[in-house]
Amino acid sequence: MTHSPDASDRSPVNQFFQSADDDLVPPPTASLQTGLAALKQGHYKKAIAHLEAVCQSALDEATHLKAQMGLIKAYEKTGDLKLAIALCKPLCQHSSERIKQWSQQALSQLELRAAQPPPPAEVAPAPDPPPASPAPTPQVPDATGFMPLAAPASATQRQRVEWPAGGGTQIQSTSTQIQPSQISEVEPAPSSSPAPQTPPFPTESGSSDEIAAYPAELELPPESDRPPEEHGFAWRNGGRAQKWNALLPDKGQWVETWMIQGLTAIALVLVLRGLLQGIVIIAHSLRNLVTTLLYQQRYGFPSTGFLWWVVPIVLLLWAIAPWVMTGMLRWNYGARSLSNEQLEQSSPESLRLVKRLCNRERCPRPHMLWLPATAPITLAYGHLPYTHHLVISQGALDQFADEELASLVASNMAHILQRTNPLMTLLAVIIQLPYLLYWKCAVWGDRLAIPVVNLPFVFLSFIGYGLYRLLRYPSLWLSRYRIQLSDRLAANETGNPNALSRALLKMSLGMAQDIQHQTHTPHGLESMDLLMPISYRSALSLSGASNLSTLESILTWEVQNPHRRWLSVNNTHPPLGDRLLFLSRCAQRWQLSPECSLPSPVAPTLRLSALLRQAAPFVGLPIGVMLALALWGLGLVADWMRWDPLIWLWGDRPLMYGLGCIGCAIGLILRVNPMFPDITRQNSAINPPLPDLLTTAPPLPLTGHPVQLYGKLLGRPGWSNACEQDLLLQTESGLIKLHYLSPLGATGCPHRAIQNIVTITGWFRRGATPWIDVDRLQIQGRSSIKSGHPIWSTLAAFAIAFLGIWIIIRGIG
Repeated sequence: MTHSPDASDRSPVNQFFQSADDDLVPPPTASLQTGLAALKQGHYKKAIAHLEAVCQSALDEATHLKAQMGLIKAYEKTGDLKLAIALCKPLCQHSSERIKQWSQQALSQLELRAAQPPPPAEVAPAPDPPPASPAPTPQVPDATGFMPLAAPASATQRQRVEWPAGGGTQIQSTSTQIQPSQISEVEPAPSSSPAPQTPPFPTESGSSDEIAAYPAELELPPESDRPPEEHGFAWRNGGRAQKWNALLPDKGQWVETWMIQGLTAIALVLVLRGLLQGIVIIAHSLRNLVTTLLYQQRYGFPSTGFLWWVVPIVLLLWAIAPWVMTGMLRWNYGARSLSNEQLEQSSPESLRLVKRLCNRERCPRPHMLWLPATAPITLAYGHLPYTHHLVISQGALDQFADEELASLVASNMAHILQRTNPLMTLLAVIIQLPYLLYWKCAVWGDRLAIPVVNLPFVFLSFIGYGLYRLLRYPSLWLSRYRIQLSDRLAANETGNPNALSRALLKMSLGMAQDIQHQTHTPHGLESMDLLMPISYRSALSLSGASNLSTLESILTWEVQNPHRRWLSVNNTHPPLGDRLLFLSRCAQRWQLSPECSLPSPVAPTLRLSALLRQAAPFVGLPIGVMLALALWGLGLVADWMRWDPLIWLWGDRPLMYGLGCIGCAIGLILRVNPMFPDITRQNSAINPPLPDLLTTAPPLPLTGHPVQLYGKLLGRPGWSNACEQDLLLQTESGLIKLHYLSPLGATGCPHRAIQNIVTITGWFRRGATPWIDVDRLQIQGRSSIKSGHPIWSTLAAFAIAFLGIWIIIRGIG
């Protein structure tokens, strides 16, 4: 395989998802009859313009086939044999025998002509007699020589035409795909030279001036003869490139990658140090409280200089991170070694890809592990050449085709080749430790089942989950960034962006199905999402898609939401719609029909008014800090002017911390009423389909839509769900995440109603992932459980405000 870099592929990272220009503009009033009439009159350029537009927009398969076959004749007349052959090859695999026979005869004539050098213009060979065609059912031809073609039972079975960025035409059949190698194999004669007379297409009337008559109807195979569709989807099965121009790295990509990793490492150290400092402050305050009550004695604030020992501790943990991760996977998730022979049985291309990349980079092959998980999972970790591991689950081996698994393997190998795995492995191990504390302590709390004895385990479980959620934040930026790089490299190495698109969609659907089958979120999906190609949270949004068009409608909301990048700040992965759109652009650039048909994206924007409403608490924090800096300036002036009462303001860090907390609290209070409007029968949607909610959601989650949904409550049982962190509603149209906060004085907890039929009333929101803020949960045959989102939001605001006041008064900083 030869890659020839294309200079036009250079683009900065912030233009990563922008599409290429499309030079082809179809006529505004394209018509099949106009195109066929132009073809009969010899106006081939006009016919091509109309027929290409009809192929793109026609919903009826009969119309689409007529336009496609007319294009074959027009391209043949203009000497553009490569496009004529490309259009003809898919029809050779058509389900209708008569269309298949026509296309095979036409293809043989086109290939015979293309294989011969063009003779001199003055020499025109006599045409051979046309081969006999089978006698069709008598039909009445129209004015242009076409026989009527009955429409099929479903318009969704028609062939699709995608228009690549370069202006070429790429046709995808329902049964076959065209690959660029099929087009580049033949070089047509220049259209400016007079083309020799070629054997005519087989026709019913024997006239070589008309296109062959079409079958009277398009037969579809019976349901029993059709192959089973994965996940209930009829995938387009877009083709792969055989020769392609590799996408060049963005300018400054390596500098940006190392800069992001450096900032991530600094953020990790600061978060760990701040966490330890908070523990020291809490311990010191508790000791002073006890000694004051018992001995009337107080201790001074201890020195925190020793906390910088966190740096060598982190370095030591980085050194042993791969072995720690391997032990966790083996002991907690049942991972086992995966041999080359076992991988080759499921995906020979994956093994060949790993060998090729490692030989090219002169690095050892990664160790391969197998996970006995039914969810389709792939991930990679390690830091040094001999410590890299590639993990593939049984669900991935079962659910992915050969080329799809190979594309995911290429995506994981990209993390190794781009040197982002060492730091990400450390981050994954650090968040695994508190997660294991949460998981195992919750299990022991359930086993003891004694209210007093199990309290320490329950408390440690709460602490572990809170630390897990906190320690994820330093890794989010790097995680999103490296996913973008891996998609690019995987498409470059395989030449198959369509396979990666299908793999990402199938992984999302497979995760959602696994959660639904197990009736809760498996611990492996939650704890390992930092290393996976897809987050299980974003996978839930696709669980309601029953077909590919519905799935594309759900993803269209993402690519056309101008706030999608800002809404993904709290997520480990970039928006799936943007990723699929980028892969579609790669397919179009390489003259392939894309797997997903998504509209042009709306450029991400930062609207100040929207940001102030949505992120009021986070905006209030820097406003409070800026106010503190202004007071610092006032203190500096007081120091110059010798105003002793105000000199203390200069450089007072507790003032900055306290005003930041107060600003955050004010933002929380201002956001409560807009987020939680009153729910009435008039403004509530009663049991709407989830795809409708997902496609019509407002662009910001601040605007909650009151809904009432009926379904089965899913989630983890026991103390592992004591914080209600894993609550899902299974409806007839998919899964939706639930957010519940128990109000003061509540008599019931939702996780005790798991596996019951419930009615949920709350506020539907869609950000990077969709969810419902529960207002009331009605268990069938029992009393309802009230949630307390507005109450807790208000209490949290006052608590943060009092914390800020206390910091200023006590001078803690």
